[in-house]
This record gives sequence, C-alpha cells and structure tokens, in this order.
Amino acid sequence: MKFLLAGVLAISLSLSLAHSNAAWAQSGLTVSKLDARLFEGPEQLKRAGLLNLTGILNDNSTGGELIDDLVAGTVVLQVDAGTGFAFAVTLQGCKRLASHPGARCKGDLPGNAGRYKFQARRYRNSPNVFKLDLRARILIASVTGSDALDGPATTTIIQTNATRIDTLNVDECIAMRSGGFLRCRAD
Repeated sequence: MKFLLAGVLAISLSLSLAHSNAAWAQSGLTVSKLDARLFEGPEQLKRAGLLNLTGILNDNSTGGELIDDLVAGTVVLQVDAGTGFAFAVTLQGCKRLASHPGARCKGDLPGNAGRYKFQARRYRNSPNVFKLDLRARILIASVTGSDALDGPATTTIIQTNATRIDTLNVDECIAMRSGGFLRCRAD
C-alpha cells in the first residue's frame, strides 16, 4: 500500500509540475523576478543603479526566431520599474551558445549609461521556450530616475515579428531602502 500511495503521489506531483511549467510557458513572456536600484537613493548615496531580471519567453508564435533575432541585433528590451526608471536597449553583441540552444549578449548602453549582460537559454526540453536572464550595472540617473521606485514593473520584449509584455503588479513589488530599491517576485 505504501508503494501504491508513493507512486500516486509521484505521478500527481509530476503532472502538477508539468502543468505549471506548461502554463508558464504558454503566456508569451513571464517575468518571475525583477530587482531595480536607483543610481542615487535616500539611503544609498553615490551608488550606481542596477537591474536584474529573470523570466521565461515562449517563442512558439514566431517559430523560434528569438535566437536568430538576437544574433541579428534586432531584439529590444524595455523595463519600466516604477516612477522614473526606464531601461531600454537594443541587444547587441549576441552570440550563439556552443553548449546549449540559446544566445549570450553583452554590451554598453548608449551614452555610457551602463553595461548589460543578457542570456537566453532553451528552457528544459521545450523547443521554443527560453529562460531569460538580464544583468545591467553601472546605470546612471537618466536610466534609473531619481524618484522613489514603486510597482508595478513592466517588461517588454520586441522582436522582428512579435511584441511581448508582462507586468508585475503592485502587490508583487516591494519598495525597500526608502524607495531606492525595488524587488518584485511573481506569485
């Protein structure tokens, strides 16, 4: 009886995990984590701004063109993380990953506004679903703004044949350090 119960539990757990991953992957762009920091905030004088972003992108609607678009330098990433924080970059310098289906990009923002690293890797064995990671550092005040950060936070990815938007709601975002840092986590 113990083995039967354990088997039923394992099957139901694997089905529920597969269902949640499928639901996640069917929504186009799903941002799971976003951290943003002002260039200069009330409790962090003279600190450079930053942006960390993690998410999943289903690219089935374009037949998996994301990696080709990244290598061609035609993908635009925009993040609005509350009051005054406006990050926008056309991802450049992208190269295919040799070990895994995906691409890695790194470059400088125009006008010495900061640096970024971006990676898209195939998510598990899903053919056109990618895990996204962005790390942007040394962001200046013209990118981060100077007002206290507050949710919601919106991320937009524009490809040649698709535009995908995801918004983390106010209740998923917490302003910390007197509004100088914004942490958002999806439910």
